[in-house]
Amino acid sequence: MHTRTLECARCGLLLDWRQCKRAAFARKPPQLRKGDGCLGKNCCKRAARPAMREAAQRKYCRALEQGERRLVAWPDSAEDTDVWERPVGARARIVERLRARYGYDTDDGEE
Repeated sequence: MHTRTLECARCGLLLDWRQCKRAAFARKPPQLRKGDGCLGKNCCKRAARPAMREAAQRKYCRALEQGERRLVAWPDSAEDTDVWERPVGARARIVERLRARYGYDTDDGEE
């Protein structure tokens, strides 16, 4: 569960599966919406500062590339517990797109 990563259904940024579920269950009754748990400026009421959002995206990209996290499909509902891993090609395209947008993790020594 701690390694599940989603692509935001609204803006395409990467986010943690648990954060998505937490946001959905904050509503009564629980309801999953596009953008739940995302740090994107158009997805969250309290959007992250740009530097925080960029650092998070670099971290997710790096973890996906190194196999520390898995890219999974967006849940069908708040109660959906079935986890479907997305194809390697989808993961590569998302990481490539976000790396082009946010650059490389400074931990790798690259800029």
